[in-house]
Amino acid sequence: MICPNCKGELTKRAHALTCGGCGKDWPIEGGVPVLTESSTWYPKEHMTREQFEGFLRDVELDGWERAIETAVGGMEKPRTFRALAFDEARRDLSHFLPVTGESVVLDYGCGMGGISFGLARACKQVCSIDQSLFRSRFIHERCKNAGISNITAICAGNSRYLPFPDESFDVVVLNGVLEWMPLASDGNPREIQLAALREMNRVTRKGGVLYVSIENRFGYRYVMLGKGDSHNQEKRKLRYVTALPRFLADMYSRMAIGHPYRCYLYSYSGYRRMLLEADFSACDFYFPYPDHNTLDYIVPLEDGAAAACSVEHLLGNAALSRKERWALGLLKGTRLLKYLAQDYSIIATK
Repeated sequence: MICPNCKGELTKRAHALTCGGCGKDWPIEGGVPVLTESSTWYPKEHMTREQFEGFLRDVELDGWERAIETAVGGMEKPRTFRALAFDEARRDLSHFLPVTGESVVLDYGCGMGGISFGLARACKQVCSIDQSLFRSRFIHERCKNAGISNITAICAGNSRYLPFPDESFDVVVLNGVLEWMPLASDGNPREIQLAALREMNRVTRKGGVLYVSIENRFGYRYVMLGKGDSHNQEKRKLRYVTALPRFLADMYSRMAIGHPYRCYLYSYSGYRRMLLEADFSACDFYFPYPDHNTLDYIVPLEDGAAAACSVEHLLGNAALSRKERWALGLLKGTRLLKYLAQDYSIIATK
């Protein structure tokens, strides 16, 4: 690994990684390298710090599955937490991404590791990075508990560089992360996001791919069904904010929640343009349904006939709400589906 501040080589010592360039010592806490100076606290919406410390002790003593079942007993939203940490089948990307038994993968912003653990069964090595030390420690403890040796948990993020040499990975995963990055830094949100994508490009091998999964600013739930967007500091749902020009979205956000609008989403063309600016050579877009965290269906958007067939199959799902059925029925078989899909799963090739 390399220093995220100066790209100097890191040397492992007893309780730290020391940079040979700038001399900085990066601590190792609970077996996890901490390569950031701004570790964040998540999942604060589910537990307090003290509760999570107890949860980690339970993982070590009782096993991760029993610890999760014990933890969710006192939560207001147990399904969300269980899905983040437990439901790997619905987030398994190993059949969607171009991975083999020799692939080395970076899961950036990995959360509780739902994607990482699924990929680890199909890949040679997975490096799981999150800016939350608590989440990284959970992954580390779960690996120890389950005897998993091909996942490395690292606490990192919001630094100048990713802590890896050039062309280290065959696949880089950025699932539901890009939109949040501007909250951690000052400056123009798009420039922050573009700089992050360029760093992802740097650590991706030639011919490798970056997987970006994220909402569409003009997604049909936002612009047709009036669903509010909760990508903000208060997790408040602001209706139609994503479709507004940025300066109006900023005014709206400041008036509604007292914070500037910084969690930028983009359109089909906007994501393509940004990824090409980040030096990726090609982009393929898919529509994950019901959302990018739950891959029950994956609709290919570059092939109109295949997209129409996929949506027709999706409409056969009896569980669809009336509003969802109406919106998808209108978009089926039209070019608008590509531009109004609620979420995108994008595979960008270097």
